[in-house]
Amino acid sequence: MRNKLPDLHALLNSKKPDIVFITESWLDCSITDGCVDPYGGYSIYRSDRVHRVGGGVLAAVSKALHSYRVIVPSQFQSVEVECFEVVTDTAAYRFITGCAVAAALL
Repeated sequence: MRNKLPDLHALLNSKKPDIVFITESWLDCSITDGCVDPYGGYSIYRSDRVHRVGGGVLAAVSKALHSYRVIVPSQFQSVEVECFEVVTDTAAYRFITGCAVAAALL
């Protein structure tokens, strides 16, 4: 995704999806949430791969929706995962996006 940020910006700005899920984001701490969403219309939930290039997951949730991050228990540290809930007037919906990390990489 690092080299496709302009494409993501165009998608977010033109289509205005409520929720976007991305795996293999390839992001790290050098790319801020503001770089992912320069218009500020989305809450960004992400889990970057820390010790290697590649991997990582990201969810972008429209700020028109009420959402918040759900803390994932540490026992799942071998999985790149992001979890959040979207709350409406009638229900709460939990979303989880992730990908497995090979044990040899940890």
